[in-house]
Amino acid sequence: MIMVMCESNILDAGGVRTLHGSPNLMQSYHQHDEVELNFVESGSMTYLLGGTKRTVPEKTLAVFWATYPHQVISVSPQPTFYYLSFPLAYLLRWNLNRHMVTALLNGDLVLDQNPENQWLDMSLFPRWHSDITAGTTGLSGILTLELEARIRRIVWNPNGSLNRDMVDASSEQLSPSSGDLTKLETITRFIAENYSQSIDAALIAEQVSLHPKYVMRLFRKNLNMTVGEYVTQHRMSHAQKLLATTDLKIVHIAFESGFGSVSQFYELFQKRFGKSPSQFKKEILSGIRKL
Repeated sequence: MIMVMCESNILDAGGVRTLHGSPNLMQSYHQHDEVELNFVESGSMTYLLGGTKRTVPEKTLAVFWATYPHQVISVSPQPTFYYLSFPLAYLLRWNLNRHMVTALLNGDLVLDQNPENQWLDMSLFPRWHSDITAGTTGLSGILTLELEARIRRIVWNPNGSLNRDMVDASSEQLSPSSGDLTKLETITRFIAENYSQSIDAALIAEQVSLHPKYVMRLFRKNLNMTVGEYVTQHRMSHAQKLLATTDLKIVHIAFESGFGSVSQFYELFQKRFGKSPSQFKKEILSGIRKL
């Protein structure tokens, strides 16, 4: 079965997209550039995200950056869910807790199982879906404000203290200026379109008419990572998709994903996932066959 979600039935309002339906199994990995929210209204669904199995239980909100290959591999009988996505730029401009943003940028699936927030999601997601369906004029501003508030609630407990199970104890926030945000959007878009090529901070800076040192400071300050780490993240994501969905040899996957050598690919992959590319592929295929 192919997941019910497809471009033809996703509703859109100012970059915020939504769907309400039943998630079915996906035949292969899927990825896109937005931040994705899934609120499981009933039942449960299990994702394979970055090679890791994660189950989203009933009445739970899941948030992840969908640039990482993800696939629904298991669902409970008759589950229903709300899908919602929005551009990564929204997340960056909301001045969120740095550690939560870093978790999402690193490919983590963030779950909010706080019972105090369940009633909120049961009200918000149907309202968002209904508003977008109706095509209400001037809706996008309201939607983004409500989305920002909802994302912020993930890291706060009912008593107002920081949810330390979700993020580091530090309450440091990401707070890019409007100028920084515009530059970051330009740079990240260029990287997303060219990561499989031989690129570095100097080339990226040249393409966006900025100084290399400025580009590096911009990334470190606002994304808590280097330009190289961000490029590698995209390359790893692409390599995971190829490992899981093709029969290409690992040497071809390494070069097609943008790595300079097979040994570099193996070293970085082992460091990131604690296993070799061949082990990753074997586990992925074994896990899918068992379902």
